[in-house]
Amino acid sequence: LWRWRTSEKQSRLVATGDYAPSILSPWRAADEFVVLLSDLEHPADAGAVAQRILEQFDGGFEAGGLVHPIYASIGIAVAQNESGEESTLLRDAEIAMNEAKRAGGNTFQFFTDEISPIVHRSQKIESGLSEAIESKSFHLVYMPIYDCQTLNIVGIEALLRSNHPSLEGIGPDEFIPVAEAKGRIKWLDAWVLENALQELTSLQQLGFDGVLCVNMSGAELHTDKYPGIVANTLKKHDIDPKYLEIEITETALVADNVKSVEILRRLRELGLTLSLDDFGTGYTAFSQLINYPINSLKIDRSFVAGIFSKDDTRRKMVEIILNLAEIYKLRIVAEGVETREQFEYLKNIGCHQAQGYLFSKPLPASELVLLLEKQEHSEAI
Repeated sequence: LWRWRTSEKQSRLVATGDYAPSILSPWRAADEFVVLLSDLEHPADAGAVAQRILEQFDGGFEAGGLVHPIYASIGIAVAQNESGEESTLLRDAEIAMNEAKRAGGNTFQFFTDEISPIVHRSQKIESGLSEAIESKSFHLVYMPIYDCQTLNIVGIEALLRSNHPSLEGIGPDEFIPVAEAKGRIKWLDAWVLENALQELTSLQQLGFDGVLCVNMSGAELHTDKYPGIVANTLKKHDIDPKYLEIEITETALVADNVKSVEILRRLRELGLTLSLDDFGTGYTAFSQLINYPINSLKIDRSFVAGIFSKDDTRRKMVEIILNLAEIYKLRIVAEGVETREQFEYLKNIGCHQAQGYLFSKPLPASELVLLLEKQEHSEAI
């Protein structure tokens, strides 16, 4: 049995048979497929079939006159005998699939004993996440965003953290994917929006006039009620929508997805702004930017870190993004700025805003207030 996930297209399939799909049936995720192979002479045969599937994605698929790249990550689990538990096989195949994704995607990975510790960590995270949600053991920290020319704080990004003992040492980069996989991410989206806007109210009373950036999960791109939830939360806290910016990661977008574009347009109609986060890491064709009602692009930290590397590919990517911003009249924010040299380069080529440890680490609200007061005092002097 193996399991794989595709990007760009979304379908559902369960297939049984010797070496080819024969029966269709719904499955748990919109872009995941499961295939059952019986009577294999050797486990390696499953790898050969997986490779044949990967080859079907070569060159992408054409639709509407455009070629859309599609990639797959396949995980394979082999039952040693007929008594193998279905749930165990599915779990092992999913773990192997995630390993294939971590390896860069467009490949397959067998489940082995070497990756079994991932099972225990995944279970630990899932259990800890459930406990944290039950007790609402979360808090927010805020990453200041600076204007590249004035070095004034013009925005703050709300970042989710958990203080639950069961999630000690486990950051959002690990528990958020679990929340997405287990259908708990919408609760977290609502919690972050509610608490971040509540904090913004307090900051505005102290004189803060910047924008609050809140991350939105890809799940909300298919949730008709989400724009209404945002509108009601803004109204509840009496906040002008122009002070809210919602960030969506590029990897969450599906090319030319009508539903996603409609949700984004409804959000824009509220009067808030939209930002495409981690830009350059997904599959969005540059020409498709015009289809999305976004206001800004956030350059992924990996490109910023590679500006001065021997391989100038990442530096060229940054320059391409800046050129795109000029064409589409978008604001550019650089993430992960850690050195003065990086900042000076970005400022000189036209980057509008920046955030990173060169300026500040993510701060709890109390420390953010002190930083804002210090800035206000410096301007007064």
